Amino acid sequence: MMPYRILVVDDDPTARKLLRMMLQGAGAYAVLEAPDGRAALEVVKNHTVDLVLLDLVLPDVPGAELIKQLRALPDGAALPVIAVSALLSATDEGGTAAAGFSGHLPKPIDSGRLLRLVRSFLPDPIAAAGAPGRSRSVLVVDDDPVQRKILAMRLTGLEFRVTTAGDGVEALELARTSPPDAIVSDALMPRMDGFGLCIEVRHDPRLAGVPVVLFSSHYLEEADDQLGRRVGASAYVVRTPQVGEIVSALLAALDRERSTAPAPDREALSGDHAARVVRQLERQIALSSGLAEQSSLQAKALSVAAVTADVLSRGLAPGSLLERTLAALVEGEVVALAAVYLVEPAGLVLGALVGATAATLGELHGLDRLLAQALEGEELVIVPPDSTPAQAVAELLSALGARTLVLASIAAGPERFGVLLLGLQAARVTEEMTSFVRAIRGQLGQALALGRSLAAREHVALDLRASEARYRLLLEHMPVGIAVHSEGKVVFANPAAARLLGAATPAEVEGRAVSDFSPPERRAAAADRARRLLAGEQGLYPVEDQCVRLDGTRVPVQAIAVPMTFSGKPAIQVIVTDLTDRVRAEAAREKLEDELRMAQKMEAVGRLAGGVAHDFNNLLAVILGNAEFASSTLGEADPLYGDIDEIRKAAEKAAALTRQLLAFSRRQVLRLEVLDLNQIAAELEKMLGRLVGEDIELTSRYAPDLWRVKADPGQLEQVIMNLVVNARDAMPRGGKLSIATANAELDAAYAAEHAEATAGCYVRLTIRDSGSGMAPEVLQHLFEPFFTTKAVGKGTGLGLSTVYGIVKQSGGHLAVHSEPGAGTTFEVYLPRALEEPSSPTPGVAAEATGGAETILVVEDEGAVRKLTERMLRAAGFEVLSAGSGAEALSTCEGYAGDIDLLLTDVVMPKMSGRELADQLRRARPSLRVLYMSGYADDAITDHGVLDPQTKLIGKPFSAAELTHKVREALDEPPGEH
Repeated sequence: MMPYRILVVDDDPTARKLLRMMLQGAGAYAVLEAPDGRAALEVVKNHTVDLVLLDLVLPDVPGAELIKQLRALPDGAALPVIAVSALLSATDEGGTAAAGFSGHLPKPIDSGRLLRLVRSFLPDPIAAAGAPGRSRSVLVVDDDPVQRKILAMRLTGLEFRVTTAGDGVEALELARTSPPDAIVSDALMPRMDGFGLCIEVRHDPRLAGVPVVLFSSHYLEEADDQLGRRVGASAYVVRTPQVGEIVSALLAALDRERSTAPAPDREALSGDHAARVVRQLERQIALSSGLAEQSSLQAKALSVAAVTADVLSRGLAPGSLLERTLAALVEGEVVALAAVYLVEPAGLVLGALVGATAATLGELHGLDRLLAQALEGEELVIVPPDSTPAQAVAELLSALGARTLVLASIAAGPERFGVLLLGLQAARVTEEMTSFVRAIRGQLGQALALGRSLAAREHVALDLRASEARYRLLLEHMPVGIAVHSEGKVVFANPAAARLLGAATPAEVEGRAVSDFSPPERRAAAADRARRLLAGEQGLYPVEDQCVRLDGTRVPVQAIAVPMTFSGKPAIQVIVTDLTDRVRAEAAREKLEDELRMAQKMEAVGRLAGGVAHDFNNLLAVILGNAEFASSTLGEADPLYGDIDEIRKAAEKAAALTRQLLAFSRRQVLRLEVLDLNQIAAELEKMLGRLVGEDIELTSRYAPDLWRVKADPGQLEQVIMNLVVNARDAMPRGGKLSIATANAELDAAYAAEHAEATAGCYVRLTIRDSGSGMAPEVLQHLFEPFFTTKAVGKGTGLGLSTVYGIVKQSGGHLAVHSEPGAGTTFEVYLPRALEEPSSPTPGVAAEATGGAETILVVEDEGAVRKLTERMLRAAGFEVLSAGSGAEALSTCEGYAGDIDLLLTDVVMPKMSGRELADQLRRARPSLRVLYMSGYADDAITDHGVLDPQTKLIGKPFSAAELTHKVREALDEPPGEH
């Protein structure tokens, strides 16, 4: 069903935009716009319109007259038309109905009232469809718990069975456990976002056909939509408050046949994916800048309104009104100069000017033409336009201290009073600036019209009361806080100011000392600013400060103050804007930037570790292998035996260092088992007692009902060992060390405070020491590789980095609490495993026996290849060798005998070991395969977890290890590895 079309008729572009956002947010409405009555009639004549929202005050025709013209059109009698105006109240319903309106809506617009009124004429088509969910299962993924709950409630109401997840990692685990009928995911999330989730779903054979609908409130550019299609999303839509677009896209995706398209290429998409993350950071920065500009312009508009109201309340002449209004405009950094040209019998005459001299302004080329154009038209006139300005105009703007001139007519109803000219310091006129100029010219038009009416003395009191009432009404509905203080006390506060200060009503604020709302340490400075402002000093505002609420809490604010007269006494009006959201946005942006930089740094180190592991392990394999052969030919009494043994020991230490780098970069191979952490810790405890020494008291407390975890037991032992060693080094004079386990549930509040944590069930391992503790600056770098506080030669700086990598690769979370002199506590959280532990298969350790089988060795590194051949021949095997995949294929084609085992490096130029094995098995189906590699690459691991069907030996290896692995691979039946 096509969405309903609603026509919004209002001469204020900001009001139209607000209504458009409210209606489009409901998800079932398309919005057409018209700035005046003539344009509205054209839209209704040429388009299908289901409902009209009509402002009663338009520049060309009153709303009461326009509705008569609308009703006279074909089908116009049945068209719902709702009156919208700031002058309406609850008592005006009968009047608008008598004029022919279907309903009325007072400004400021309440979104809930708007949608209820619209839906009384145009019901929600999705809700009217009944229950389209039909008990189908949907997985909802969103890191915002409030938005996640809203969407889940909406889908549950449509009879979907809904499961929720807080990010892509959690969602992927849930989907693999119980595949849903569809997935609906936010595009922007921590850990794994919607794009990454979609890629993983398309690569999973069980999930590849599941529809995935991506939505976003921030990723709204064409490139984001294109990326969504490339990762395999069924639809990419904008999130709206009523989630209508999401529901429609979900229903459409479920009605289509499941896709069989090939899975997206992870590597090809990684660059575009990262580019969209960086683009989102840039957009957040631009949004914060735009909000700051909008807040500043609103404050200045209110400041001008306050000056205008003060001048009119005292019955001053129009000249004073213009001069003081323009002075308020020029104060600050937005407007460099301001002028008003008034309509007189002789033509346009300069009525007031601030920020430049009449002679300088008079040098503007074509000024008379520009003034006439602005006076006659409704649109703003901008100098220069988007094209490059003429040299004379550029020089004049420089002399005026402005970069842009904006001219606008000043009018009230059909009467035009003159032209407002503003010299702006910005090089481009934004939409916010355009709205600001329109608001100022409107204020001036109303003020001049009111000022002329004051000429009749008998109407002065009545008009003044009306003006004050309108001004008070304006203040009461302003979204920013406005307060007035005089003689040290608050004498007026609007509802927004009361809410900001923690009060339910303005009465709770009025009458209190203004100093009560300033921090004690800043009261003297605030009082001095107020005294100087009343004395006529300018340039003191705006300021960013803090307000103290009634409950004692503090809130960051921006304050703009202007002097005024209130009840016949000198006073100060303060416009206060709550900066809490901006501060949070800036903090969130900085945190996002820090996390991005850290992720990039960790990724760079990870890539370095992989490269080092591959190349360095090849070298170590040669060193260790030749050292082993050399040792076997020498007796222990030989003088060279000890030197060769030292070479072997140094190479083994280097290999251990490489393994630590792989652990940190999360590129090591994990053999996951469902296991009992209590058993792991208890078996280590006796060895740990000897490790820490007699001067450290070691205690343990293991939870009897501890949940299971799924992890690599060897890696968990390394985590415990590294943390215990770190604790021991922090207690050189002895102390207390405790190890404890417990079940733990991390809630959403904890996850919100810890960016790397996810709410859920965990097993917690706590290691606490009474040592020296750590300063905050040390904690900031604690897990960075090669960072250490130990003396040179006492540590590599990789112990805690290894712990960090193992815990993160296991899907866990790591927390540290430490203060200088108060000891350190490490808390390791590992996800709870719901599977039952697998029973270990009993077996007898095989001896490193050789054999007479034929083995094809494929290794592109010549020295490693020769060493491997030598080891195998020494064990009795027949050996064929090749330096590349192509050479190996040629060797097999020319060899008539049986080849029992392919021993191949994984990563080689042009053809990988996996590709070589696949090709050779087509010709020799019974061929067994053993891979060897210097690092864990994606070609042999899936997120670091070894495929149980893959046989692998890591470099460097000894002759005994190689012989054992080869024998193990040969003794298995073909096709089992």
